[in-house]
Amino acid sequence: MQTCYGTRSLHFAARHCVRWSRHKSTAARPGKLGDPSMTLLTEPRMNQAMLEHLKPELLLGKYGVVGEPLPFPFGPDSPLFLQHKWTDFLEQFILPNVITEEKTRMADVSGIEQRTETITGTDGNSIELFIATPKGSGPSPGLLHTHGGAMTFMSTNDLMYRNYRAFLASRGFVVVSVEFRNASGKLGPHPYPAGLTDCMSALAWTDANRERLGISKLVLHGDSGGGNLCSAMAIRAQREGRLREFDGVYAMCPFIAGPKVWSAKALKSLLECEGYFIDMKAFLVCARLYDPELRSLDDPCAWPLVAKPADLKGLPPHMISVNELDPLRDEGLAYCEKLKGAGVSAESRVVKGTPHAGEFACSNVPGCEPIFDETLDSIMAFAESL
Repeated sequence: MQTCYGTRSLHFAARHCVRWSRHKSTAARPGKLGDPSMTLLTEPRMNQAMLEHLKPELLLGKYGVVGEPLPFPFGPDSPLFLQHKWTDFLEQFILPNVITEEKTRMADVSGIEQRTETITGTDGNSIELFIATPKGSGPSPGLLHTHGGAMTFMSTNDLMYRNYRAFLASRGFVVVSVEFRNASGKLGPHPYPAGLTDCMSALAWTDANRERLGISKLVLHGDSGGGNLCSAMAIRAQREGRLREFDGVYAMCPFIAGPKVWSAKALKSLLECEGYFIDMKAFLVCARLYDPELRSLDDPCAWPLVAKPADLKGLPPHMISVNELDPLRDEGLAYCEKLKGAGVSAESRVVKGTPHAGEFACSNVPGCEPIFDETLDSIMAFAESL
């Protein structure tokens, strides 16, 4: 039975978060398990305010956050250069037109300060860190944030993540966001473990500068591919004897199972929510870009869900937040159970009625803002519990 955190007193509003075991016992063959033709447009569990607000933005009336995933033109076995061309196209033409200032509820930045630092990574490369801090506050919880994009594309300086960083800082966090090397796109191509190595370099710098940054407790935090990286950082820190450098991990909708699990469709949510905003072909293509020779399928620093108890022993507390209508939902919940089995203090929460990373879309939808705001409260509650 998972615990749902949400407000500073560690209670998440019941209308947005459910205990997964209770949902499991009351839902008879949900999603595509009961109706293979179901989409988010017809899914009865879908948040209706979010659906109605975003439905007009669907491309061709069907593709988008509340519809079907944009068709991926290449499969994992296609030539790598074609896969790289597709991520270039996504970054240059699709994402900038989907995530715009006109459609975004922008954070109030009047109470925060923002700057950048450039550090030298372990591999001798330059790593840009984007830092946001509350003005005039004493020691505050810190977040080392790793952005989403399947470790393959996007940037922490994209509009969505600039705004997210500002929201977090306005809630009282000191935020250090890592511009790590991606496996593809404008920050690539740098396959595994380049991006993770950059994150470890950022962790060492952030820990060494806690006093100057005004950080009390430091939490590794990321969403989707960033949820992979913050989870993998903890495992790698255990390997390297560096667990003292951070105090907890908060992973949102983590992309952690890897090609073996996805190809076998070994988790219920992969079938129940298949094609809800994201799809299997995209997962597998990103995994190939991240690990082109597929040599790291059993490496928990690449795919944390394959971790064994010895890989997890001694890790600090974890919170795993997943979305009810996300194909990745059950890998996050399974990882939480693995952590518990290894003796780690770990809890999970399920955000009702939302697809993959739906909290970000909710931040811009009238009537859905509480889902985003309560997620920020949940992160703060976790940090303050450490």
